[in-house]
Amino acid sequence: EVAYRIVQESLTNALRYGNGGIRLTVRQTPHALRVEVHDANPEAPRLSRNLDGTAEQGRGLHIIDSLATCWGHTRSADPAGKTVWFELHGPTDPDGHSD
Repeated sequence: EVAYRIVQESLTNALRYGNGGIRLTVRQTPHALRVEVHDANPEAPRLSRNLDGTAEQGRGLHIIDSLATCWGHTRSADPAGKTVWFELHGPTDPDGHSD
């Protein structure tokens, strides 16, 4: 459920602020679930500083920041743009359930 929420926020941000198509990559290891969302906008994502409870935009990265074990972004040249990634650490089974 946590992974689904963060993926949803990541995809929404890519659709809203990215240019062109997006690519979703999901990798599971014995210790982490890593999700990467690539879009063609090279601008780095930024956490909104002035966020209040009534804001309708700017909450996505705050949700990712609060739920993910770690997250970040990398710029890419081919294809041009950036990849925003997050990880959820902990042993998981193939269905995404933690021990």
